[in-house]
Amino acid sequence: EMVDANLFKIVQQAAKSSDPSLNRIEITPPTTELPIFPMQVRSINRALTNLLNNAIKYAGKAKISTRLF
Repeated sequence: EMVDANLFKIVQQAAKSSDPSLNRIEITPPTTELPIFPMQVRSINRALTNLLNNAIKYAGKAKISTRLF
């Protein structure tokens, strides 16, 4: 289901889900406000959570930064 959402907030949710203490995930917030646009929030959250879980599992940590191009 497509809903208007902020990608950075989804990144934060996925990081918290993958590492509740946020000890192994470093998040760099965007330097400018990201626009809200329609996306499939569940799918994006699931994909990000999977990526972060794999990063923690295989590398022991993860770094995330979001930018607007």
